[in-house]
Amino acid sequence: KTLPGVEAASAITYLPFTGPGAATSYFVEGGPEAVGGEAEVTDVRMVAPELFETMRIPLKHGRLFDANDHRADAPLRFVVSETMARDAYPNDNPLGRRLRVRMGEGREWGEIIGVVGDIRTASLAGQVRPMVYYPMAKLPFGWGTLVIRTQGDPNAPVQPMLAAIRERHPD
Repeated sequence: KTLPGVEAASAITYLPFTGPGAATSYFVEGGPEAVGGEAEVTDVRMVAPELFETMRIPLKHGRLFDANDHRADAPLRFVVSETMARDAYPNDNPLGRRLRVRMGEGREWGEIIGVVGDIRTASLAGQVRPMVYYPMAKLPFGWGTLVIRTQGDPNAPVQPMLAAIRERHPD
């Protein structure tokens, strides 16, 4: 983020249009727990701080993750897409409501704190899939994709960025 020409930087698992991503079933608190193939399904992405701002995914309602949400010991909170909010709560405000997403080992209930605009992940055609976003600290993943928004020549920060990464992680 401190490199010349870099306006914003973050990371996400499964960058849009780069292949399949993670998806799983979810349950709405107070709703029925479907069994087998009857459960509703959502795409899931783990995100680093400032992902929505970096990718310019607009906040529609509520708030985005803050520094406290990105702590491993913080209560589980979710940001969801508009499609997810509409699918899970067709007649209700989703903010403050709780979901249980079958991702990771905890499978604990998490509170919805924000709704963001939909993004397409696989194709520009077809329906938009529901999406639940986790703070990376709450569901650590072995890899991710750096997302960098630049000003001017987008290639200018590449070599300094690679040098900084190699300095911190020589292997």
